[in-house]
Amino acid sequence: MSAFFEYYKIFYYVAKTGNITKAARLLEVTQPSVTKSIHGLENQLGCRLFVRSKKGVFLTREGRLLFQKIQPACELIFSAEDDLEAIRKMQSGIMRIGANELTFTSWLLPHIKAFKRRFPDVRIKIENLSSGSVPDVLTGGAIDFAVLSSPVIDGQRREYPGLDVKFVEQFQDIAVCGQEYFYLTGRTMKLHEFTELPLVSMPEGASTRIFYNELFEKHKLIFKPDIELSSVDQITRAIRESLGVGFIPESVAADGIRDGSLRKLELEEEIPIRYNCIISVRNNPPGMAAQEFIRQFDDVRHYTERE
Repeated sequence: MSAFFEYYKIFYYVAKTGNITKAARLLEVTQPSVTKSIHGLENQLGCRLFVRSKKGVFLTREGRLLFQKIQPACELIFSAEDDLEAIRKMQSGIMRIGANELTFTSWLLPHIKAFKRRFPDVRIKIENLSSGSVPDVLTGGAIDFAVLSSPVIDGQRREYPGLDVKFVEQFQDIAVCGQEYFYLTGRTMKLHEFTELPLVSMPEGASTRIFYNELFEKHKLIFKPDIELSSVDQITRAIRESLGVGFIPESVAADGIRDGSLRKLELEEEIPIRYNCIISVRNNPPGMAAQEFIRQFDDVRHYTERE
């Protein structure tokens, strides 16, 4: 079938140019091979397709009928090949990413910016995603990959059956407070004291919430926020306004600590290191643009379940 399509492809170019030499040049093959293919197609179809003239070749009646029928199909195939070539060269295409708000703000955004500098013609679509919906959204093909902060307690990471998890960055959360709670600073607090304070955190289902539910449970405590907000920026602002205390990435808290609107609360218990990770379907690789994006982290240390 593929060899037969080559006949039609060569026939298309000869008919389009009206010249065997020009067709051979466009196809990057020799003139004798074009002539041979045309003869082969004529033998297959049992009729003559071209008539030679001093100016080149022109179609017979049968040749014109064949060209009318195959021209749209050939041009559609050539267009598809051109589209795929543009995607391969990163001159087109779309990358669909699922991310939670924390990873988008604290990790993904600068990498997207750098990627767009390299490949400005690739479109990017980012969908807000909770950790619980990752398997269904990924296996359903709605996104190429997910970027999440994975809950890790005692070195045990959350498992995603059938999915590949690439750990690309570690980060540290700290406890912080606004001005009305500055009296808590200057000493080392214990985790149980936070159960007696108004807490600001993510809602149930968010990876951050899962992380702190498990951390407090490990210490036989219940993590019960008084205020639940859907983004780390909202949580940071709420803490800065002294609506409560909370836990946010150290990098996110840095500006507030520098300008004096936030202070770090020292904690006796250790808050485990957290990890940003890229999650994709094991047996169904993402699109070429997404593969290129993920490939830039191949040299990043992949954090294992136990370190």
